[in-house]
Amino acid sequence: MSNIVFILLSGIFVANVCTTSGVAIPSLLAYKRSFAYTALMCALFAFILLASGVSYFFIYNYILLKFDVQFLSLMVLTVLIGIFSFIGYYALMGINKQAFYVYEKSYTFLLMFVSVLGVLLTVVADQEVINYILTLVFSSVGFLIVNFLVYGAYYKINSLQEPRFMRGLPLLLIMLALLGIVFSAINYLL
Repeated sequence: MSNIVFILLSGIFVANVCTTSGVAIPSLLAYKRSFAYTALMCALFAFILLASGVSYFFIYNYILLKFDVQFLSLMVLTVLIGIFSFIGYYALMGINKQAFYVYEKSYTFLLMFVSVLGVLLTVVADQEVINYILTLVFSSVGFLIVNFLVYGAYYKINSLQEPRFMRGLPLLLIMLALLGIVFSAINYLL
């Protein structure tokens, strides 16, 4: 049981540190968007992370290790994330046209790609399959927590009387920096 608790905590904090400390800033997904859009993007992130992570795990352990070509692991990981990102891209087009156009016109595709890559680079593939999958699931939960935390706080704080130059993106980046410091400190304590 303590192993699952450790995986839960480390998965959540790994995703949050990747999200908020400069590996990527996918919490921009929540920036000036609706609740439904944020939820849809979190689901898309979870799909890309789980699909590419599980595929990479089996390719790494049963092909790359077997033939002693681990140096190809980053290329394989990048190709898998790209494939599942495009699958998610076209699935989003069929699910919600409005969210698809926002996704297409912004940098969300790139942010999603980089954040999934950041999480998968920090997760070690040399472990039991159940531990690996649980780490990916809890990393998705961590991503969801940060996005909805930023989504709620952004609208609360942005409606206050802060100076004009602090509104919008600068406020969001300050919030992400503070979140990155907090999650890095908690991760260090673990």
